[in-house]
Amino acid sequence: KKVKKPKLGPCRGWLTGNATRRAFATDRAHNLTQVARDIGNSETFENFELIYIDYDIVKVFDIHEENGGERWHGIEVTDGFHPSQTSNVILADLFWTHLAENYPHVLGEINPFNEEIEKLQNSNILDCSDLE
Repeated sequence: KKVKKPKLGPCRGWLTGNATRRAFATDRAHNLTQVARDIGNSETFENFELIYIDYDIVKVFDIHEENGGERWHGIEVTDGFHPSQTSNVILADLFWTHLAENYPHVLGEINPFNEEIEKLQNSNILDCSDLE
């Protein structure tokens, strides 16, 4: 069944009843992903380090489901089926963990003042009773 979307929408290739168009869009997406992966794994730059990390949306859905959510919560249905905020939170955690385990140098040293900063932040948090 065709999902109605504006002709200018970014997911026109997938949100169609035309199987040929969907297959082409999928093949093109896989091709572009491979190009990004190849660049990330083979190119070096003088002023920065490029790190390619696979975007594993299925893993995101699995994690959300394991925590009591439903897979469809991972999709932002209002904008062409891109990842939802729920998915982005999980994905950010996966990326951060991947960087910490595989590329800790990009995160830098742990701030020795984090505990003091947390105490200051917690002492300045307002709750609804503060407004009465």
